[in-house]
Amino acid sequence: MASITNNSAGMRGINLRSGGTLWVDVGQTVEYDEKDVVGALPDMSGPAGGASDDLQARLDTANKRIEELEALLASRDHPALTGKNKAELLDIAKAEGVSVADNATNDEIKAAIEAKRNIG
Repeated sequence: MASITNNSAGMRGINLRSGGTLWVDVGQTVEYDEKDVVGALPDMSGPAGGASDDLQARLDTANKRIEELEALLASRDHPALTGKNKAELLDIAKAEGVSVADNATNDEIKAAIEAKRNIG
């Protein structure tokens, strides 16, 4: 009997004379009888440190990027402009550093706020 460990990044299969496949999960070690194998064994080698270390590093990188993107979204989170009266729109404009004329219409105030948001 021989044994093999799957250190690759995915499941691998060993073709058997019976027509079946001996599936080997990532990190799994299986024993097999060499006379039952058809063809060459699949490549089950992986990166230094093993596949699970590589996958964990990639997951950590992805999670860090998600946190960065969530922080970016939060920094750009602005109150909605729809359904606001003129006083509320003027308060939003002031808070966001948008200058508007006293006689500006609601649509003009919204347009000025949106223009500033699209620049920043």
